[in-house]
Amino acid sequence: LGASCLGGSLKSSVSRQMISDVKLGCQLSGGVDSSLVSYYAASEVESGKLETISIIPDDKKFSEEKYMDVVINQLSLKAHKYTLNSDYYFDNISKAAYHFEQPLNHPNTVGIYQLSENAHQHVTVLLSGEGADELLAGYSRFAGIRPLSLFNKFILSQIKRNIGGLSGIEILKFLNPSFLGVMSSSHT
Repeated sequence: LGASCLGGSLKSSVSRQMISDVKLGCQLSGGVDSSLVSYYAASEVESGKLETISIIPDDKKFSEEKYMDVVINQLSLKAHKYTLNSDYYFDNISKAAYHFEQPLNHPNTVGIYQLSENAHQHVTVLLSGEGADELLAGYSRFAGIRPLSLFNKFILSQIKRNIGGLSGIEILKFLNPSFLGVMSSSHT
């Protein structure tokens, strides 16, 4: 896909999501995905009317607040920021797992839980770029996914241990790039 095709598709998708009877806002992390969603959403409303919800880790080495602030200032957004600290994280990890309905495989899940918990004070619907980093290799940990690396490391050990219990179909799913992307994300 060319950049203009992708941009047009994203703009159209965000525009369709902006049709609502309730107040809309955007999750803003400072990454490319949420910044683009916020950009296109802001173009659909009066300047200064779009609200964003952000979670800022209290450990500055993980914070992307400086990138959020660039987007907030450039687009004249009404920003709501909440700090994620270790006390909140450990006090709410079981609640986040309950709502996620499975064990948490990504440390940001508790931050997303906090974001959701606070968003309803400001907006009813929250647009997000969640998942785009995994799909588009937004972080270096996703860019190095090699289709057979998980197959070699994981499946071969399982075959050796359970030689009689695996079917060919179970093995073939590890050759599917979509499955490998999910597995790579959860294993990072």
